[in-house]
Amino acid sequence: MNSKKRKEMRQIRTIIISAVVLLLLIVVYFVITNVSTDDDDDDTTETDEGEEGTFTIIDEDYTDMTALSYTYSGETVSMHVSDDGSEWLLDDDEAYPLNQETVYYMAAAISDYGGYRRLDYVEDNFSVYGFDDPTYEITATYTDDDGCEYTNHCYVGAENSLTGYYYFWVEDDTYVYMVGDAIFEYYSYTLATLFEGEDVPTPDVDDIISLEIEYDGTTYVVDLSEEEETTAEDTSSDDTSSDDTSSEDTSSDEEDEDAPVDVIMSGLQYDIHLTYTYNVAYGVDEDGMAEYGLDDPTATLTLQYYDYVDVDTDDGVSSASIQQEITFVIYFGDTFTVTEETSSEEDDTTSEDDTSYDEDTSSEEDATSSEDTTTEYIYIAVDGSDCVYRMLYEDFVTMLAAAGVSFE
Repeated sequence: MNSKKRKEMRQIRTIIISAVVLLLLIVVYFVITNVSTDDDDDDTTETDEGEEGTFTIIDEDYTDMTALSYTYSGETVSMHVSDDGSEWLLDDDEAYPLNQETVYYMAAAISDYGGYRRLDYVEDNFSVYGFDDPTYEITATYTDDDGCEYTNHCYVGAENSLTGYYYFWVEDDTYVYMVGDAIFEYYSYTLATLFEGEDVPTPDVDDIISLEIEYDGTTYVVDLSEEEETTAEDTSSDDTSSDDTSSEDTSSDEEDEDAPVDVIMSGLQYDIHLTYTYNVAYGVDEDGMAEYGLDDPTATLTLQYYDYVDVDTDDGVSSASIQQEITFVIYFGDTFTVTEETSSEEDDTTSEDDTSYDEDTSSEEDATSSEDTTTEYIYIAVDGSDCVYRMLYEDFVTMLAAAGVSFE
């Protein structure tokens, strides 16, 4: 009996232990299942580098933005919206001709912004994120419906070499985000590239109505017809004994000569640069133009041409265009010279293959020398603009000579 009881007791203990183990396995299974379900619901993956997913970082209405500043390549550009809300103005110089479309895109880009990974912000990692020397530092100020201002101060830091994303942080946020480089497209502008100059027209010759230049009291109307090339047959004599080489020589110059309209339009498109680099002054009123001789210009070029504007139909698809007559007038004022000191090295007349070259005796001859270079320019301005630009005087002479102006 005792032996039988001991056997029964061992069987009971085995059953109890097996039941406990089974219960523990069931509990572990449900715990793992619940954790996996929660992760699927969040649509994120928890890793040592934060949560991966799609996150909204900034969700603002860009039309509520009243000020914007950013730092790029060591330069800080600060702008604000005018009192009537019609345009963006540079803080330090409200007359500066900002490219309005570019600034509006800037404002929109930083007002609706998202990232691909979210990490807890660690203050001690400020320099690790690259925020101590950021790729961009952007400050956007908004006004809410109650008239209260608030600011988002944003940092675009270093690139993560593993993911290819950049660290992004809005000051006082508890998270740092990983973002792509799309923001670079909107903020890779220096103050010079934000300058909005006038557009020089580039119509086809067939669309030009008239082209004329007024100089020294005389108006020169440019012939719009294309000059026909003169071949050797046209200029050669009926004498079949004439030398072929001679006939080629008499026609070569005529074949290479461009029509006056081509020369002048080439000058407009390639020699006149209405950009920041060639800008002399802006915000110039009518009286101020006298300083540059533009109140009584040396010459005036007037171009009339047809332009075509697409017209939207009722279904929103452009299927037609309207022909518009456009007049472009540019004034040429006083001439002036610019003297610049340039450095040049004397040419080394010794061949590289000449083994007799003596470094000791030639060192003084190779010394860098300085010389002054003088360049002549002429002031120019577009009708209706408050900007003054400059162009090379020799290009101005070339254009007028093509119109038939004689400078003798």
